[in-house]
Amino acid sequence: MKDNHIDIRQLAIGDADNFIEAMKLSTEIHTNWVNPPLDIQSFTDYLEKFNNDSNYSFIIYNKSTPEIILGIVNITQIIRGVFQNGFLSYFATHHGHKTLTMYNGLQQIINYAFGTLNLHRLEANIQPDNIRSINLIERLNFECEGYSKEYLFINDKWRDHKRYALINNKHQLLK
Repeated sequence: MKDNHIDIRQLAIGDADNFIEAMKLSTEIHTNWVNPPLDIQSFTDYLEKFNNDSNYSFIIYNKSTPEIILGIVNITQIIRGVFQNGFLSYFATHHGHKTLTMYNGLQQIINYAFGTLNLHRLEANIQPDNIRSINLIERLNFECEGYSKEYLFINDKWRDHKRYALINNKHQLLK
């Protein structure tokens, strides 16, 4: 189900105030899953990671209220050459976590990754207790490829993750 009111755009320095406000309102739903920036210095450091061709950060928003951030999606650690792979991470805000916002936004991100970025594969690593995120990624046709023990260090603890991937069957390797 496509929502024509939902759109994506790359995160920019001008988003700092709205981003920080959205993250502060969303701390309860982010607990255990993600630690987004909550102040201007952390936001600036966060944004700096996406100032290259290997890492992208996007905002999901409603076209009628573009200042309200509904979700964040990142494509990181893009590896080119014979791999053509990127890692997908995402999190909703307080404003977008109970809607189809993330589903619709992620569909657009997948199209961007497989179209504009010409990636062959996207990977997503999700903690096994994050049922909502697992349901979302499976609904987007990602396949579970395995389980990694103590995969990422989140909230002062090494956490296990399930590994998912989506393959772009229309990928054209550029020579």
